[in-house]
Amino acid sequence: MLLPFIDQVCRIAGGVHPYVIDDNKIIQTSRKTVMGVKICGIECILSINGTLKKADIEDSAYLLNSMDVMFKSGNLMLTEVNGQVVFIPRPYIVEEYLKQGKADAKQDKIATELLCDYSGKRFTELYAKEWPEAVCNYLSEKEEKIRAKKCDISEMQYYMGLCELWKDISDRIGR
Repeated sequence: MLLPFIDQVCRIAGGVHPYVIDDNKIIQTSRKTVMGVKICGIECILSINGTLKKADIEDSAYLLNSMDVMFKSGNLMLTEVNGQVVFIPRPYIVEEYLKQGKADAKQDKIATELLCDYSGKRFTELYAKEWPEAVCNYLSEKEEKIRAKKCDISEMQYYMGLCELWKDISDRIGR
């Protein structure tokens, strides 16, 4: 579950490289790793709640992922992998508005916008319908490229870089 999660972070950031993980700014508890990762100049805070036994790789990993990507315009948050995607724009607070009650229509935005919500679905529905549909859509897209014999070098480089970042983050979980 960590690889597709990191893939989404990188797609939001606009790529994989350059990335930096500051080992001095990693917080570890018995079940949670919080780390700052700078991807393509965008600082991300990854909060990975997981247990992974390096000695027993077949042991199931308990991973709950949340994402909070901060842009100048606001925060994009994934509450958890089966939850909500929320955008919280940078607050609009100006002295004129507070004193005179006049708002700038361009800056007066919805305070919190729900972009996607899977929070009301049961796990069985997600695992039986949503996830297989997503995998099928992804594989269908790739099948079309294979049948058309289209090899996208930049896409291959992206995935190689993504796997490198995945390994670097995975190595830091549960140290």
